Amino acid sequence: MSDIAAIHRQILEVAWSGGDDSIVDEVYADDYTFTGPLDRVSGRDGERGMIAGYLAAFPDLQFTVHEQLVDGDRVASRWSAVGTQDGPLGPFPATGRTGEPVTGVSIARFESGKLVDAYTMWDVFGLLTQLGHLPAPATAGREVG
Repeated sequence: MSDIAAIHRQILEVAWSGGDDSIVDEVYADDYTFTGPLDRVSGRDGERGMIAGYLAAFPDLQFTVHEQLVDGDRVASRWSAVGTQDGPLGPFPATGRTGEPVTGVSIARFESGKLVDAYTMWDVFGLLTQLGHLPAPATAGREVG
């Protein structure tokens, strides 16, 4: 496993799965940026705040990295995450529900061993549906094609 793959795995499975954000100071660049479906942050403090917000909503949040691909200074990680919503997630109040693992893909770019930007796409609709914040899609009787 390459160094950047190991670092990205540690970010997801350690910082996001339990809140040990000491890696943020170690490997994040000063001008780090993150783009995702619900969040856009910059800098180390922005990342720490985002991690803290999700862990406040899902204190038992656990990420699992299933696959990683490295291309030069970039690593793509396919992951799943699961947790119990014991706190609010933005405008959505706590439900106490735990759903099936939600899947996502993150692409992280490194320069000189430092994480400079990350782009993540994950199944927000699936999570909000599982937690009861959105109605389940009506698919019975619908033809696709």
